[in-house]
Amino acid sequence: MSWYRGLAIGFALGVALGFSACAPLPSQPGNSGGPTQTTSYAQSDSQSSNESSAKVPDLPLQSSSGAKGSLDPHKLTAGDVLSSEQIARGGGEEALFYNEPISDEVFLRMRGLSFGEDCTVPREDLRYVRVLHVDADGVTHVGELVVNRLVADEVTEIFRELYDAKYPIRKMRLVDDYGADDAASCSDDNTSAFNFRTIAGTSMLSNHAWGLAIDINTFENPYYIVSTGHLWPPEAERYLDRSVDDPYVLHVGDACYDAFVSRGWTWGGDWPDTRDYQHFEKPWVLE
Repeated sequence: MSWYRGLAIGFALGVALGFSACAPLPSQPGNSGGPTQTTSYAQSDSQSSNESSAKVPDLPLQSSSGAKGSLDPHKLTAGDVLSSEQIARGGGEEALFYNEPISDEVFLRMRGLSFGEDCTVPREDLRYVRVLHVDADGVTHVGELVVNRLVADEVTEIFRELYDAKYPIRKMRLVDDYGADDAASCSDDNTSAFNFRTIAGTSMLSNHAWGLAIDINTFENPYYIVSTGHLWPPEAERYLDRSVDDPYVLHVGDACYDAFVSRGWTWGGDWPDTRDYQHFEKPWVLE
């Protein structure tokens, strides 16, 4: 990992600038609001959603006998809705939380997108993370992330902790499903991590480029620059008021904040000018 160390100065500067996952520079500024703590996980009215009407799919079985056999966790797809019976057939909750080296199948999804031709992070330094998460209606979904191998076990533990706490996450798919377009992923309220790219408006690599940053519930937790009024997503202006009653809004002291910060991650919502409410990062593991 010695090739990482030369980037320590870049990381230090990056913290000062902010490491948003989805911060293009639109011409229309947003408006400011004040953060307020809450721990309510009530049902969201923030976006139209089909989670509550989602049907449990007929998922592939390992058994070919015609009887109900066990589910192969590796044949599940991010976004699949699972019943408790299907979770049991998949080996139980524990079997559905894991991380592994980037398979050829996953790499084909990433190549040319989040893992572009200019990517200097070795594929071997990344891990594919598979988890379960619940939405605000209590529906269980399959989720996925790609992160740095140095934090893969920790990230898997964090999302297991959030699942056990029934902390709501709307969706969790690789940013490659959005063409590695962070703005599109962010506007769709997608939770994601690795994407080899620069910080918006700069030539400096984001901590997402190393798989050392994760953005959670990105629509309800927007990116906002206080000094300029820049807001992304621009439609998320109501969430500048951090007291808004919405289960997907992150707050200091909630289960998500505590799970990350207690393990040494930094929350972008604490930054003085760049309020990156969706963003957690841990770049110093490379030092």
